[in-house]
Amino acid sequence: MMKYTALALVLSTLMGCAATQSGSETKAGNFVLAGPASADGDTVSMRWRYGMALSFDVNEIEKVDFACSPINGAKFSKAGSELKVLKNGVVLAEGPVLEVSVQSTPWLYAEYTTNAICTANMILIDGTEASLVAPVNFTAAVKKTTLQQFALTHQVNKG
Repeated sequence: MMKYTALALVLSTLMGCAATQSGSETKAGNFVLAGPASADGDTVSMRWRYGMALSFDVNEIEKVDFACSPINGAKFSKAGSELKVLKNGVVLAEGPVLEVSVQSTPWLYAEYTTNAICTANMILIDGTEASLVAPVNFTAAVKKTTLQQFALTHQVNKG
């Protein structure tokens, strides 16, 4: 069962990477991932996930405010100590678990491309600020596949 959950998470992560447009590198670094990922819940659930390749030490971060406007559920904050550093050096942040439904995640059900601007506004321990900005788009086909993967993951996890 965990094997299927892990596969669904990897596929969801890859879809988020595919939806992130390149060419948005700043002096602070760049986004390598901005998108939804399946999450465990009583109903079909997701959480927003951001991955960053930074040009400075992650330990310099005091706080990060994430958003992907105008997508609801993509806005949250993390303390620097809450950020996870993967083996490849990517800094990962995951948002709260959200129920997937037409009411709570309407953008996933829209039959058109959803365009947004993702931001990570960081406050560093020395008081300076750094930001990452990247446009993303999720086509109707990507969103449909994402919903199918979330439903499958939920079904497998419920056993």
